[in-house]
Amino acid sequence: MENSSLQCLKQFEVPYKCDKCEREFKRRSSLTRHIHSNHEPIDVTLCKVKLKNENLLLQIGMYTDQIKFLKKLILIQEHNMRVNERSNQPIGVLNSTLPEIQYGSGQ
Repeated sequence: MENSSLQCLKQFEVPYKCDKCEREFKRRSSLTRHIHSNHEPIDVTLCKVKLKNENLLLQIGMYTDQIKFLKKLILIQEHNMRVNERSNQPIGVLNSTLPEIQYGSGQ
């Protein structure tokens, strides 16, 4: 009989108590969520700004790489045009020697 009453008491025990208020929780995750939402609120706008800044930095890096690539492509095309002028080849031959470049969606 004592065994069943101990089990009954253990069912009602709450192992996780908040240090800042009198709330009690069965799960540690519930206590953690309670502390973050009631006692240590996270500044959501600050988090959003940080994520936007990281996204902008990634976009800037991507655009910088695209600009470098396009500059190299322009130099190659200028070189080919100079070579073409020297050898008097028609422009169609020049365009057929350049590889086709496929651009991604950029996102």
